[in-house]
Parts: sequence; C-alpha cells; structure tokens
Amino acid sequence: MARALILDPPALERLAEVKAYAEANPLNVREMLRAVQGKRPPIGDDPRHRVLLRVGFRAVFSIEDHGKVVVRHLSVSVNDSSTKPPTKAPNLKAVAMIARELGFTIGEDLEFRAQLIQESPTFGLLVPNVFERISDG
Repeated sequence: MARALILDPPALERLAEVKAYAEANPLNVREMLRAVQGKRPPIGDDPRHRVLLRVGFRAVFSIEDHGKVVVRHLSVSVNDSSTKPPTKAPNLKAVAMIARELGFTIGEDLEFRAQLIQESPTFGLLVPNVFERISDG
C-alpha cells in the first residue's frame, strides 16, 4: 500500500527553502564527480539540499550544471527513519507532486530514471530520480 504524501504549510515552506538554495547554488561537474568518487559527502547529506517530509518521505533536490546542459535533479525515497537507508520506493504520483513544488514542469521533457541503492549484496532498492532540462550550458 502506498504511503500518503502530506504537503502541509511547513512542508511547502521547507520545499521552497531547498528550491531557493539550489537555484542560488547550482552544482558543477567537479562537485558532482567528487561526491560520486566519495571525496565529499553525497548531496543528500547536505540539509540545504534535503527535505524530510512527514511519514518518511525524503527528497533531495539540486540544480546541476553539466557543462552542455543545466538540469533540475530530484531524488525521492521513503523510510521509517531518516538515519537508515531508504526501504521503500515512493509512488510516482507523490514524486510528481514534490517535483511540481520544486519548479518542475510535468510534461514530455520530464525524465524519470531509477537508481539502484544498495546497502548490502542482498539488498537493493530502486529510487526514482527525476531530471528536467532547464537550459543549455
């Protein structure tokens, strides 16, 4: 059974704060590569890019400059605790609702991609990542 997404006024305010921070501080290729290589903490560990919503939703949002293209990037997972790896993938309608609040235009340009999150060789979880082109770099 899908979990209900609660976008009450405090949640909307927090999403707006994260959106404003990401827009004012786009990530460049070097920063993203350092995170992937483990040379800096993952973007989702930075509370300025992360929103913890009631009932376990966790959203990570960034604006990324990939050189030739600038994109919005959203990753959403669900868990019972913010201290554990995600245990559930969210309903895509909930992801779309969060994406709209972060400035995504839900239409043909929106791309969903699943990212495999692994805690151990026997555990895997597909977490939706949403990308939307903002402009050419």
